[in-house]
Order: sequence, then C-alpha cells, then structure tokens
Amino acid sequence: MNKKTMAIYIFMIIQLLQLFNCTPNQPIISLAKSSNNLRKTLDFLPDFLPNLGKNQEVQFNYEDSRNIYLIAQLPYGIEGEIRNMTCGLVCENIRGVQVLEFIRNKTDSAKTTSVVSISYEKKEVYFSFKGTHTTAQLIEELIHNSYQPYETEFYKEENAKVMLFFQQVYKDYFQKEIIANLEKYSHYQDEYKFIFNGYSLGGALASLAILDAVSSGIIRVRENSPVLFTHGCPRVGNAIISDYLNERIPVMFRVVNSNDLVPHIPPCNLELMRCVKEKGSYSSFLAGWHTRQEVWINIQGTQDPTDYKVCDNENTEDPKCSDSLYILNPSQHQNYYNLDHTSIINFDE
Repeated sequence: MNKKTMAIYIFMIIQLLQLFNCTPNQPIISLAKSSNNLRKTLDFLPDFLPNLGKNQEVQFNYEDSRNIYLIAQLPYGIEGEIRNMTCGLVCENIRGVQVLEFIRNKTDSAKTTSVVSISYEKKEVYFSFKGTHTTAQLIEELIHNSYQPYETEFYKEENAKVMLFFQQVYKDYFQKEIIANLEKYSHYQDEYKFIFNGYSLGGALASLAILDAVSSGIIRVRENSPVLFTHGCPRVGNAIISDYLNERIPVMFRVVNSNDLVPHIPPCNLELMRCVKEKGSYSSFLAGWHTRQEVWINIQGTQDPTDYKVCDNENTEDPKCSDSLYILNPSQHQNYYNLDHTSIINFDE
C-alpha cells in the first residue's frame, strides 16, 4: 500500500471514531484529494462486463426511497413495539406494513437483528437488517477491516472477497434464519416484490442476503424483483461480488447522503485519486467496489427533496458523484432525509 492511500485510510478511521459523538456543527477532518487539474488529466475507462447494469429500468423515487429507509429502521426497535407498530415516528410513517418475523441474536458487542415485513397494499416483502449503532460494534468493524475470500453453499466465484467482519456477522447470526425465511415466504414471489434493505452495516448484510437469495435459486429473478435498496452502505466486497450482483439483480439503489463518510470505507484502490478495480494483488482492504446504482441525495445540504442525482448506472464508482468529494462528514451518516437516526425510533439498547 502506498503512503497516500495509508494516509487517507488513517484519516477515515479517525473520522469514523467521531461518528457517534459528533453533531453537524462540530468541526470535521478534511480529507484532501488531489487537485482538479490532476483529475482532469486522467483518462480512465474501467473494464466492465458488456451487460453490466443494463437491466435497470426502474426510476428512482424520492418518497419511496424515504419509505424504504424508514422500514430499514425496524430492526433497531423494541420487539413488542415493532410487532404492534407502535415504535414512534418510523411506525407512524409506514402504516400498512406488518411484521412477519423478528429475528434477534445477541453477540458479545451488539444485538444483531433482522425483520421480515410485508405490505399487502403495495405487494412488497421486506428483508431488513440492523446496522452499526454502538461504538463497540464500530470498533469491531475496524479491527476486522480486510477483505477475505468469500463463498457459501450456493455462491462460489474464484477470487470473490467480502469484508471479513460483514461475512462473519452474516454467516454466524443471519444466514440460517434468512434462508429459512426465504423458503417460508417464497410463495409470495410471483405477485410480490422482495426488497432487501438496510442502513449502514445493515446494507452490507442485505447485500449478502440477496446474494444468497438469487444464488440459491430460492428467489427467482423477475423484471422488477428482487430489489436491493441500501442507505449509507460501506463497500461490501470486491468487484467480483459487485459485478455478480449488478448482472443479476434487476433493481438496485445505493443511496448516499451528502458527504456521508461511511459509503467511502473501506477505501477503494486509488489511482490519481479515482477508484479503480483491483488488478493483481492489492492489499486485502483495498479491494472494495460498490454495487450500482448510486443515488446522491442532499448534495447541497439543504434537505430539498429535489436535490439529488441518479449517478452512472455502469460506472458504479462514479467520479462525478459522492466519490468526487473533498470533505467527508461522519455526522451526515445519521441524518438521511433530515431524519435523525437516533430519534426516529425507540431503540432497543
């Protein structure tokens, strides 16, 4: 790893450690990138598969995205309140959604939870996953911050890598129950959309769950289902994982709020300050590559619902979207859609 990349990585860790203690008005650490002149000299054309992302025809809808973000908060709540839909602002805003399963496991550092819910009116089934909430869990993620080979009973691709912490949490605490619930509710799939969603770490777990869903054949791929919808999701795996999902999942949206830091960790491999796909034997934590399709919201910081950009559907590390930022702010991770993540639901600590 070169010195520039190491320096950027250290800056990111320092900013992440501020994440649960900072407010929008607190000073933040600037992440300096190279000059615009240097960026303009680069003529980079990534080697994508010919059909990458061409099957995405569903248009992004801001209100639908906000609704999915609220549904992604359900795993954070108190089980009784979630089942009765009395969990505060979240439950007040997603009327018509009913909980089918509340899956909770306890680890040494955090409670890991997923929720399966359904909207009979919209004909949608939701698989939602809890993300990072405690400082202890954040530190655990950092300690295990490397990409390692990844395979499951259903998925085996040479050189596929997933961040070690993500795969450990998913395989140890979710995979068995998720497979069981995919089979249990698969009878809905002919008429209902299956939407896998998560916020922060939850987005990474949702990505691994939808990978299981399609690679196992339990969920059939149709024109508009299954769907992967994440908010503030870090880089889950390398380009082999992301390309697999990009080719097979018909609808994918990866929402990034303003200059949220978390979608930019772990760092990608940089060449002249642009993310480039892994070539050869890069360090194991520089292998990360995002899935499509980035939607950059709240670009100007005004929380205007019209202030968003649907980014390049083929270059999933679009240098003209959030990857272009010079300053990253951990406080923006908790403020999607002007909704403070820490106050919109009654947390089960």
